[in-house]
Amino acid sequence: MTSDKPKDRESVNWEGAIEIETRSEEVGLRLDRFLALRFEDSSRAWLQKLIREGRVDIAGQEGLSPSTRLRKGDLVRVAYYEASALPPERMEDIPPLTPIYEDEEILVIDKEAGIVCHPGAGARRVTVSDMACAHCGLLLPSPPGEPRPGIVHRLDRETSGVMVLAKTLPAMAALQKQFHDRVVQKEYLAIVFGAPRFFSDWITVPLQRDPKRPERIRVAPLGGRKAETYYEVKERFREFAFLLCRPKTGRTHQIRVHLDSVHHSIVGDRVYRSRKVQGIRVPEDAPVPKRQALHAHRLEFVHPASGKKMSFEAPVPADMERFLEWLRAERAIPQEKGRGR
Repeated sequence: MTSDKPKDRESVNWEGAIEIETRSEEVGLRLDRFLALRFEDSSRAWLQKLIREGRVDIAGQEGLSPSTRLRKGDLVRVAYYEASALPPERMEDIPPLTPIYEDEEILVIDKEAGIVCHPGAGARRVTVSDMACAHCGLLLPSPPGEPRPGIVHRLDRETSGVMVLAKTLPAMAALQKQFHDRVVQKEYLAIVFGAPRFFSDWITVPLQRDPKRPERIRVAPLGGRKAETYYEVKERFREFAFLLCRPKTGRTHQIRVHLDSVHHSIVGDRVYRSRKVQGIRVPEDAPVPKRQALHAHRLEFVHPASGKKMSFEAPVPADMERFLEWLRAERAIPQEKGRGR
Protein backbone atom coordinates (compact mmCIF):
# COMPACT_ATOMS: atom_id res chain seq x y z
CA MET A 1 0.00 0.00 0.00
CA THR A 2 1.46 3.34 -1.02
CA SER A 3 1.78 6.27 1.35
CA ASP A 4 0.31 9.73 0.84
CA LYS A 5 3.25 11.28 2.71
CA PRO A 6 4.34 14.50 0.96
CA LYS A 7 7.48 14.19 -1.10
CA ASP A 8 10.31 16.64 -1.62
CA ARG A 9 9.45 18.55 -4.80
CA GLU A 10 12.90 17.82 -6.15
CA SER A 11 12.25 14.05 -5.88
CA VAL A 12 9.16 14.21 -8.10
CA ASN A 13 9.70 13.45 -11.78
CA TRP A 14 8.37 16.62 -13.43
CA GLU A 15 9.21 15.45 -16.96
CA GLY A 16 6.01 15.63 -18.97
CA ALA A 17 4.24 17.58 -16.21
CA ILE A 18 1.09 19.44 -17.24
CA GLU A 19 0.94 23.18 -16.65
CA ILE A 20 -2.49 24.79 -16.25
CA GLU A 21 -3.08 28.53 -15.89
CA THR A 22 -6.14 29.39 -13.83
CA ARG A 23 -8.95 31.32 -15.48
CA SER A 24 -10.72 34.24 -13.83
CA GLU A 25 -13.84 32.20 -13.12
CA GLU A 26 -11.72 29.56 -11.32
CA VAL A 27 -10.25 31.94 -8.73
CA GLY A 28 -11.33 30.78 -5.28
CA LEU A 29 -11.92 27.15 -6.24
CA ARG A 30 -10.50 24.38 -4.07
CA LEU A 31 -7.45 22.85 -5.70
CA ASP A 32 -8.97 19.35 -5.83
CA ARG A 33 -12.17 20.71 -7.40
CA PHE A 34 -10.12 22.61 -9.99
CA LEU A 35 -8.21 19.46 -10.93
CA ALA A 36 -11.42 17.40 -11.11
CA LEU A 37 -12.76 19.84 -13.70
CA ARG A 38 -9.59 19.61 -15.78
CA PHE A 39 -9.07 15.83 -15.47
CA GLU A 40 -12.62 14.57 -16.02
CA ASP A 41 -11.64 10.90 -16.31
CA SER A 42 -9.82 10.77 -12.96
CA SER A 43 -11.51 10.32 -9.61
CA ARG A 44 -11.35 13.14 -7.10
CA ALA A 45 -9.79 10.76 -4.59
CA TRP A 46 -6.86 10.09 -6.92
CA LEU A 47 -6.36 13.79 -7.59
CA GLN A 48 -6.34 14.47 -3.84
CA LYS A 49 -3.72 11.74 -3.50
CA LEU A 50 -1.54 13.50 -6.08
CA ILE A 51 -1.75 16.72 -4.10
CA ARG A 52 -0.81 15.00 -0.83
CA GLU A 53 2.09 13.19 -2.52
CA GLY A 54 3.58 16.49 -3.66
CA ARG A 55 2.86 15.86 -7.34
CA VAL A 56 0.96 19.17 -7.66
CA ASP A 57 2.87 22.45 -7.49
CA ILE A 58 1.90 26.13 -7.52
CA ALA A 59 4.82 28.54 -7.84
CA GLY A 60 5.56 30.34 -4.61
CA GLN A 61 3.28 28.24 -2.42
CA GLU A 62 4.24 25.66 0.16
CA GLY A 63 2.14 23.06 1.98
CA LEU A 64 -0.51 22.56 -0.68
CA SER A 65 -3.58 20.56 0.31
CA PRO A 66 -6.80 19.56 -1.50
CA SER A 67 -8.55 22.51 0.17
CA THR A 68 -6.02 25.13 -1.00
CA ARG A 69 -7.88 27.96 -2.73
CA LEU A 70 -6.71 29.17 -6.13
CA ARG A 71 -5.59 32.75 -6.61
CA LYS A 72 -5.54 35.00 -9.67
CA GLY A 73 -2.66 34.16 -12.00
CA ASP A 74 -1.79 30.83 -10.34
CA LEU A 75 0.11 28.44 -12.61
CA VAL A 76 -0.65 24.88 -11.50
CA ARG A 77 1.88 22.19 -12.41
CA VAL A 78 0.78 18.55 -12.19
CA ALA A 79 3.08 15.52 -12.43
CA TYR A 80 0.08 13.52 -13.58
CA TYR A 81 1.86 10.75 -15.46
CA GLU A 82 4.40 8.31 -14.13
CA ALA A 83 6.56 5.63 -15.71
CA SER A 84 5.38 2.09 -15.07
CA ALA A 85 6.05 -1.43 -16.23
CA LEU A 86 4.19 -4.71 -16.01
CA PRO A 87 5.34 -7.42 -13.57
CA PRO A 88 7.70 -10.02 -15.09
CA GLU A 89 5.14 -12.81 -14.66
CA ARG A 90 2.80 -10.93 -16.99
CA MET A 91 5.45 -10.62 -19.69
CA GLU A 92 5.48 -14.34 -20.53
CA ASP A 93 3.99 -15.66 -23.75
CA ILE A 94 3.14 -12.19 -25.07
CA PRO A 95 2.49 -12.24 -28.83
CA PRO A 96 4.72 -9.97 -30.93
CA LEU A 97 3.62 -6.48 -31.86
CA THR A 98 4.07 -5.23 -35.43
CA PRO A 99 3.88 -1.42 -35.46
CA ILE A 100 2.59 0.65 -38.35
CA TYR A 101 5.05 3.33 -37.21
CA GLU A 102 7.51 3.76 -34.35
CA ASP A 103 10.07 6.30 -33.14
CA GLU A 104 11.53 7.31 -29.77
CA GLU A 105 8.30 9.02 -28.67
CA ILE A 106 5.34 7.08 -30.07
CA LEU A 107 4.15 3.70 -31.29
CA VAL A 108 1.29 3.36 -33.81
CA ILE A 109 -0.43 -0.02 -34.21
CA ASP A 110 -3.34 -1.70 -35.98
CA LYS A 111 -5.14 -3.38 -33.07
CA GLU A 112 -6.82 -6.69 -33.77
CA ALA A 113 -10.40 -7.27 -32.66
CA GLY A 114 -10.64 -9.30 -29.46
CA ILE A 115 -7.71 -7.66 -27.64
CA VAL A 116 -8.39 -5.35 -24.69
CA CYS A 117 -6.31 -2.20 -24.36
CA HIS A 118 -5.20 -2.57 -20.74
CA PRO A 119 -5.77 -4.76 -17.67
CA GLY A 120 -9.08 -4.36 -15.89
CA ALA A 121 -11.60 -6.21 -13.82
CA GLY A 122 -12.53 -9.76 -14.74
CA ALA A 123 -10.58 -12.54 -16.42
CA ARG A 124 -6.91 -11.88 -17.13
CA ARG A 125 -6.02 -11.77 -20.83
CA VAL A 126 -3.20 -10.38 -22.96
CA THR A 127 -3.63 -6.65 -23.51
CA VAL A 128 -2.26 -3.97 -25.82
CA SER A 129 -0.31 -2.68 -22.80
CA ASP A 130 1.31 -6.10 -22.34
CA MET A 131 2.31 -6.24 -25.99
CA ALA A 132 3.68 -2.68 -25.98
CA CYS A 133 5.77 -3.28 -22.84
CA ALA A 134 7.19 -6.50 -24.26
CA HIS A 135 7.92 -4.82 -27.59
CA CYS A 136 9.59 -1.72 -26.13
CA GLY A 137 11.40 -3.42 -23.28
CA LEU A 138 11.29 -0.28 -21.13
CA LEU A 139 9.10 1.67 -18.74
CA LEU A 140 6.09 3.25 -20.40
CA PRO A 141 4.09 6.22 -19.10
CA SER A 142 0.81 5.64 -17.31
CA PRO A 143 -1.60 7.80 -15.30
CA PRO A 144 -1.09 7.33 -11.56
CA GLY A 145 -2.96 4.41 -10.08
CA GLU A 146 -4.09 3.15 -13.48
CA PRO A 147 -2.24 0.04 -14.79
CA ARG A 148 -2.26 1.00 -18.48
CA PRO A 149 1.32 1.67 -19.61
CA GLY A 150 1.49 3.43 -22.97
CA ILE A 151 -2.26 3.76 -23.48
CA VAL A 152 -3.23 7.25 -24.70
CA HIS A 153 -6.76 6.41 -25.86
CA ARG A 154 -8.84 3.25 -26.02
CA LEU A 155 -10.68 1.08 -28.47
CA ASP A 156 -13.33 -1.40 -27.33
CA ARG A 157 -12.15 -5.01 -27.14
CA GLU A 158 -14.12 -6.02 -30.25
CA THR A 159 -13.17 -2.91 -32.25
CA SER A 160 -10.14 -3.11 -34.51
CA GLY A 161 -7.95 -0.39 -35.97
CA VAL A 162 -5.43 2.39 -35.50
CA MET A 163 -4.13 3.28 -32.04
CA VAL A 164 -1.28 5.56 -30.96
CA LEU A 165 0.69 4.71 -27.81
CA ALA A 166 3.13 6.91 -25.88
CA LYS A 167 6.67 5.82 -25.03
CA THR A 168 7.66 8.87 -22.95
CA LEU A 169 6.04 11.04 -20.29
CA PRO A 170 6.06 14.21 -22.46
CA ALA A 171 4.53 12.28 -25.36
CA MET A 172 1.74 10.94 -23.13
CA ALA A 173 0.92 14.41 -21.84
CA ALA A 174 0.98 16.04 -25.28
CA LEU A 175 -1.11 13.36 -26.99
CA GLN A 176 -3.75 13.18 -24.28
CA LYS A 177 -4.06 16.96 -24.42
CA GLN A 178 -4.78 16.69 -28.15
CA PHE A 179 -7.51 14.13 -27.50
CA HIS A 180 -8.93 16.24 -24.68
CA ASP A 181 -8.94 19.37 -26.87
CA ARG A 182 -10.62 17.39 -29.71
CA VAL A 183 -7.99 18.23 -32.30
CA VAL A 184 -7.27 14.58 -33.15
CA GLN A 185 -9.09 13.53 -36.34
CA LYS A 186 -10.64 10.04 -36.14
CA GLU A 187 -12.43 8.05 -38.83
CA TYR A 188 -14.21 4.74 -38.28
CA LEU A 189 -15.83 2.30 -40.68
CA ALA A 190 -18.99 0.44 -39.65
CA ILE A 191 -21.38 -2.06 -41.23
CA VAL A 192 -24.87 -1.40 -39.87
CA PHE A 193 -28.40 -2.72 -40.12
CA GLY A 194 -31.05 -0.75 -41.98
CA ALA A 195 -31.23 1.89 -44.70
CA PRO A 196 -30.15 5.37 -43.53
CA ARG A 197 -32.59 8.03 -44.64
CA PHE A 198 -29.89 10.58 -45.42
CA PHE A 199 -26.55 10.32 -47.21
CA SER A 200 -24.93 12.03 -44.20
CA ASP A 201 -26.04 13.34 -40.82
CA TRP A 202 -24.94 14.40 -37.33
CA ILE A 203 -26.04 12.53 -34.21
CA THR A 204 -25.79 14.89 -31.23
CA VAL A 205 -27.69 13.26 -28.37
CA PRO A 206 -25.87 13.38 -24.99
CA LEU A 207 -24.77 10.15 -23.30
CA GLN A 208 -24.51 8.81 -19.75
CA ARG A 209 -23.81 5.59 -17.87
CA ASP A 210 -26.86 3.39 -17.46
CA PRO A 211 -27.60 3.56 -13.70
CA LYS A 212 -29.06 0.03 -13.74
CA ARG A 213 -26.19 -1.45 -15.80
CA PRO A 214 -23.10 0.71 -15.23
CA GLU A 215 -21.03 -1.25 -17.78
CA ARG A 216 -23.35 0.12 -20.47
CA ILE A 217 -23.89 3.59 -21.92
CA ARG A 218 -27.26 5.02 -22.86
CA VAL A 219 -28.76 8.14 -24.38
CA ALA A 220 -29.29 10.58 -21.51
CA PRO A 221 -32.96 11.46 -20.95
CA LEU A 222 -31.83 14.60 -19.10
CA GLY A 223 -28.38 16.13 -18.78
CA GLY A 224 -25.61 13.71 -19.72
CA ARG A 225 -22.31 14.45 -21.43
CA LYS A 226 -22.15 16.14 -24.80
CA ALA A 227 -21.48 13.70 -27.64
CA GLU A 228 -21.35 14.33 -31.40
CA THR A 229 -20.91 11.83 -34.24
CA TYR A 230 -20.96 12.58 -37.97
CA TYR A 231 -21.64 9.76 -40.41
CA GLU A 232 -21.97 9.34 -44.15
CA VAL A 233 -22.98 6.39 -46.30
CA LYS A 234 -20.22 4.77 -48.32
CA GLU A 235 -22.38 1.94 -49.73
CA ARG A 236 -26.03 0.89 -49.45
CA PHE A 237 -27.38 -2.65 -49.58
CA ARG A 238 -30.77 -4.20 -48.97
CA GLU A 239 -31.25 -3.98 -45.18
CA PHE A 240 -27.61 -2.97 -44.56
CA ALA A 241 -25.24 -0.04 -45.08
CA PHE A 242 -21.49 0.63 -44.93
CA LEU A 243 -20.76 3.88 -43.07
CA LEU A 244 -17.87 6.25 -42.49
CA CYS A 245 -18.08 7.82 -39.00
CA ARG A 246 -16.21 10.81 -37.60
CA PRO A 247 -16.75 11.25 -33.85
CA LYS A 248 -16.12 14.81 -32.69
CA THR A 249 -16.17 13.77 -29.04
CA GLY A 250 -14.70 10.57 -27.60
CA ARG A 251 -17.22 9.18 -25.15
CA THR A 252 -17.22 5.51 -24.15
CA HIS A 253 -19.10 3.37 -26.73
CA GLN A 254 -20.12 6.61 -28.48
CA ILE A 255 -20.41 5.41 -32.08
CA ARG A 256 -22.14 2.18 -31.07
CA VAL A 257 -24.74 3.92 -28.91
CA HIS A 258 -25.30 6.80 -31.33
CA LEU A 259 -25.89 4.52 -34.32
CA ASP A 260 -28.14 2.29 -32.23
CA SER A 261 -30.14 5.36 -31.16
CA VAL A 262 -31.11 6.04 -34.81
CA HIS A 263 -31.92 2.34 -35.40
CA HIS A 264 -28.75 1.54 -37.35
CA SER A 265 -27.13 -0.84 -34.89
CA ILE A 266 -23.70 -2.16 -35.82
CA VAL A 267 -23.67 -5.71 -37.20
CA GLY A 268 -22.31 -8.13 -34.60
CA ASP A 269 -22.85 -5.80 -31.63
CA ARG A 270 -24.32 -8.00 -28.91
CA VAL A 271 -24.90 -5.15 -26.45
CA TYR A 272 -26.46 -2.31 -28.44
CA ARG A 273 -29.11 -3.64 -30.83
CA SER A 274 -32.23 -1.62 -31.71
CA ARG A 275 -35.53 -3.50 -31.61
CA LYS A 276 -36.30 -2.15 -35.08
CA VAL A 277 -33.53 -4.29 -36.60
CA GLN A 278 -34.20 -7.48 -34.63
CA GLY A 279 -36.13 -8.98 -37.56
CA ILE A 280 -33.31 -8.59 -40.10
CA ARG A 281 -31.82 -12.00 -40.81
CA VAL A 282 -29.05 -13.28 -43.06
CA PRO A 283 -28.39 -16.89 -44.13
CA GLU A 284 -26.48 -18.96 -41.59
CA ASP A 285 -23.66 -19.48 -44.07
CA ALA A 286 -23.18 -15.73 -44.65
CA PRO A 287 -19.73 -14.56 -43.43
CA VAL A 288 -21.05 -12.26 -40.71
CA PRO A 289 -18.22 -10.96 -38.46
CA LYS A 290 -18.18 -12.67 -35.07
CA ARG A 291 -17.69 -9.30 -33.38
CA GLN A 292 -19.02 -5.79 -33.84
CA ALA A 293 -18.23 -4.62 -37.38
CA LEU A 294 -16.52 -1.40 -36.28
CA HIS A 295 -13.01 -0.45 -37.37
CA ALA A 296 -10.84 2.58 -36.50
CA HIS A 297 -9.72 3.30 -40.04
CA ARG A 298 -7.77 6.55 -39.77
CA LEU A 299 -6.08 8.66 -37.08
CA GLU A 300 -4.52 12.10 -37.56
CA PHE A 301 -2.63 14.00 -34.85
CA VAL A 302 0.39 16.24 -34.30
CA HIS A 303 3.63 14.49 -33.36
CA PRO A 304 4.32 15.35 -29.70
CA ALA A 305 8.02 16.15 -30.30
CA SER A 306 8.38 17.37 -33.90
CA GLY A 307 5.05 19.19 -34.18
CA LYS A 308 4.52 17.56 -37.57
CA LYS A 309 0.99 16.52 -38.52
CA MET A 310 0.83 12.75 -38.99
CA SER A 311 -1.89 10.52 -40.42
CA PHE A 312 -2.15 6.73 -40.29
CA GLU A 313 -4.63 4.27 -41.77
CA ALA A 314 -5.46 0.62 -41.12
CA PRO A 315 -7.09 -1.30 -44.00
CA VAL A 316 -10.51 -2.88 -43.63
CA PRO A 317 -9.90 -6.14 -41.72
CA ALA A 318 -10.52 -9.46 -43.45
CA ASP A 319 -13.70 -10.40 -41.56
CA MET A 320 -15.42 -7.12 -42.44
CA GLU A 321 -14.19 -7.26 -46.04
CA ARG A 322 -15.60 -10.79 -46.49
CA PHE A 323 -19.02 -9.63 -45.30
CA LEU A 324 -18.90 -6.56 -47.55
CA GLU A 325 -18.14 -8.75 -50.56
CA TRP A 326 -21.10 -10.98 -49.63
CA LEU A 327 -23.37 -7.94 -49.35
CA ARG A 328 -22.21 -6.66 -52.73
CA ALA A 329 -23.01 -10.01 -54.29
CA GLU A 330 -26.21 -10.93 -52.41
CA ARG A 331 -27.79 -7.69 -51.20
CA ALA A 332 -26.84 -5.17 -53.87
CA ILE A 333 -29.33 -2.43 -54.77
CA PRO A 334 -29.44 -2.06 -58.59
CA GLN A 335 -29.03 1.72 -58.68
CA GLU A 336 -26.14 1.44 -56.23
CA LYS A 337 -24.04 -0.89 -58.39
CA GLY A 338 -20.76 0.74 -59.34
CA ARG A 339 -21.13 3.48 -56.72
CA GLY A 340 -19.39 4.10 -53.42
CA ARG A 341 -16.50 1.69 -53.98
